[in-house]
Amino acid sequence: MICPGCGQQVSLSPVEGADDVIAEDDASTNDEPDDGDLSGLKIRQISALRRGAYRTRSWLMIAAIACIVGAAQLIFLAARAHRIGQQLAPLGDILVAIVALLLCLYFARRAAEVNREIQQSRLEEPTTPPDFSTLRDGSQRWTNLEAMNDDLSEN
Repeated sequence: MICPGCGQQVSLSPVEGADDVIAEDDASTNDEPDDGDLSGLKIRQISALRRGAYRTRSWLMIAAIACIVGAAQLIFLAARAHRIGQQLAPLGDILVAIVALLLCLYFARRAAEVNREIQQSRLEEPTTPPDFSTLRDGSQRWTNLEAMNDDLSEN
């Protein structure tokens, strides 16, 4: 019999001293992670995503700074070439510096977006305590399993 809740194969077998006990077959057959909040796999995934977001933000900030430095260097080269008397080279340097500044704006905005995503992914502390009144004691699962066993034995 397959449990509808977890997808694992279970069998009902009587045990001396107990009414009924659920004996689970190999628990490792279920490849899906459990739904627990403190699942090790879930924590590792969240940590990897967070590290990736931090890395992305860092690279975007480095790119923005590199664009500023490149634009400043190109403006300096254009000013020096203009003093020497060149006409065409300073114009190209200025145009490339403008493109570098536009790229800087793009990288800075993207870094701000990633930073907002990082801040939003953190969970805030709840303002009210959790309400456990709607939770059951688990006896309904036993009833569901008995009903499934009855349905299987009838077929």
